[in-house]
Amino acid sequence: KTTHADYVSQIPGVSPEDVYEKFVSDPTTFFKAAGLTVRPETGRLQNGSRLMLEMEGTPDVWFPIEVRLDPAMRQVNISTLDGHALMGTNQFNFVDDGNGGTRINQITHFQLSSTAVELGTGVDELERQHTTWIRGHGYLFEQFYPRD
Repeated sequence: KTTHADYVSQIPGVSPEDVYEKFVSDPTTFFKAAGLTVRPETGRLQNGSRLMLEMEGTPDVWFPIEVRLDPAMRQVNISTLDGHALMGTNQFNFVDDGNGGTRINQITHFQLSSTAVELGTGVDELERQHTTWIRGHGYLFEQFYPRD
């Protein structure tokens, strides 16, 4: 069974190019704000990069990922490597909102394998995914509109 979720957020008055650049130029901070640790820490996402994401919790969950970038389309694709017990993809699209700002469309597909279920992960993992990406979108917004 695959779970599908769409996350959409707006950043008014900021171009899609600027938001895309912020995402790819400082992924360690983005993922940290979302509640994930990147190993190894990286200064910039590169097309084809393979990294490890760690989600702290009970239990801690590690995700080996591969990154695909399409700067012309302002798109970032993150996929869990084949064979991992928690399989998934996240596609981030940074698009013009038609009013001088950016709409971030994130399409997520997440699948729990039978191994993951046997290890005791399940519904909590889905909720953790939602919390992670909501925090990530909030971080991007705050980079252009910091809280006082």
